Amino acid sequence: INFKLVYSDEFLEQNIVSQTLVSILRVCGAIIGCLVLLIVGYIILNNYKSLKEVAKIKDDLKGVIKKTDNTKIVDDLNKKQTDTGKKVINDYLASLLTVNPDTVGWLKVPGTNIDYPVVQGIDNDHYLNYNFNNEKDRNGWVFMDYRNDKVQLDKNTILYAHNRYSSGVMFGPLMDTLYRNWYTNPDNKYLTFDTIYGSYQWEVFSLYRVDVENYGMRITFDESHPWNDFINMLKKRSVYDFGVEIGENDKIITLSTCTNNPNQRMLLHAVWHYEEPKEETVTEAPTEKTNNQSTEEIDYGLD
Repeated sequence: INFKLVYSDEFLEQNIVSQTLVSILRVCGAIIGCLVLLIVGYIILNNYKSLKEVAKIKDDLKGVIKKTDNTKIVDDLNKKQTDTGKKVINDYLASLLTVNPDTVGWLKVPGTNIDYPVVQGIDNDHYLNYNFNNEKDRNGWVFMDYRNDKVQLDKNTILYAHNRYSSGVMFGPLMDTLYRNWYTNPDNKYLTFDTIYGSYQWEVFSLYRVDVENYGMRITFDESHPWNDFINMLKKRSVYDFGVEIGENDKIITLSTCTNNPNQRMLLHAVWHYEEPKEETVTEAPTEKTNNQSTEEIDYGLD
């Protein structure tokens, strides 16, 4: 007995259409897959390139610091500050003025790879698109608010940088400070921001995300904008209660960057605790050595 399958024209037509659709979907899937791989590859390559470029700039700057004789630079800077009485403390930063005269300090945030010289432009736009060498660069650089006093420092000194989280450059790693394992780690309690005229440790007291606004960007305070009200608001917004007390004479630093939401910003605040300058007092008048005093050399254990 012989069997023969005979398909109707309608069945054959439908089968051809379905097979064609399957083939088209397979081709589209392959194309989409290739595009995804290309995009991911481009992002990885671009992030690697950004990381290497930033690392090279920092390495070059270390070489400048080692090689530059900054005696004249320091002398000139000190002469310019006769009114303020400020003297150059960190001459390594003075060396960087030969590369970029906009240099104002150096920032380090523990538990992250944020470790950069800081610049200050004539506005808050330039260094969004230019690096420390004043070269066009999508990564930009870390910069101080143009309104801030780079010598005396205001009540609130604000530093900005792009959030390059995927490449880990600029303020990308700042997002990691929002994790509990960062802000509860005592090793991350203080960040450093040195200026040419002073070395400062800043105690972290607040960090959070917030919708874009100007409140946290205030740099001076008066009766209409009280300092204590401002500080209390920053503490209230924080994801964690650091229990840090802040006095009337203290100053704060604010680190600000964008998030993956274009309408939000991520901010970290830390405080420098003001200390009254100590006056040297002489409790006893110096006495002349008498003949019966020992003239043996005293070992103070300084070897």
